[in-house]
Amino acid sequence: MNPVDLETVKRAVPRLLPLACFVVASAWAASGHAQTRTWSSTTTNSSWSVAGNWTSGTAPVANDSLAFGATTGTTTLNNNITAATQFNGITFNNGASAYTLTGNQITLGGSVINNSSNLQTIALPLALASTRTFAANAGGITVTGSITGSGGLTLSGRDTLTLAATNTFSGATVVNAGTLLLDYSAAGNTADPLGTSAITLDMGTLVLRGKSSGATTETISALNLGNNPGAANTLRLDANGGNGIAVTVTTFGL
Repeated sequence: MNPVDLETVKRAVPRLLPLACFVVASAWAASGHAQTRTWSSTTTNSSWSVAGNWTSGTAPVANDSLAFGATTGTTTLNNNITAATQFNGITFNNGASAYTLTGNQITLGGSVINNSSNLQTIALPLALASTRTFAANAGGITVTGSITGSGGLTLSGRDTLTLAATNTFSGATVVNAGTLLLDYSAAGNTADPLGTSAITLDMGTLVLRGKSSGATTETISALNLGNNPGAANTLRLDANGGNGIAVTVTTFGL
């Protein structure tokens, strides 16, 4: 083995260092490192694709997370980014205005969190590939867009998550806190909010709000109670002016 010339190595290092930094920076950019994009407080239009509507001056791309705060602009926002783009979470910050998110379907790659006392409405379709958390920490969350996919949802926080569309997601639904409201009166009494999901109540409340006219029927594939000792779980049926609610539970577990 030839001996190492230390002087040659010393001379080479300063020349190689910029190249190494460039390679690292290029790899970082190519990896599409996810960012949190925050909606601006002074927007002039509702489109997600407009770079100026975000505080970073850059519109969201796949795998970014989205955040919304107080705004003096419009609060009904339009997702005109390519349908089914994955966003890794939606957070409504403390003090956020009451938003309604409309437009193209998103693939939800993280949690939906409401830290604002204002009700937040998600009126765009959601695709779930895995179980996602809906945290109604300080205010309610209403989902009027359809929820599809093999994933499930977990409710946390003290407030209410309302499902008010016809949903087909098949993963389990777990109520760890707060209230899950299934609203069959939505969409002109045509909503079927639960889909084929099994439900676990674990220190939470499940409310079925019936159609405002006619009878409401629902078959729950499985209704399970959680393992928290002394946990208070509540199931409430709200006829809502209709002709009653008939619920069939295929499997009941403790």
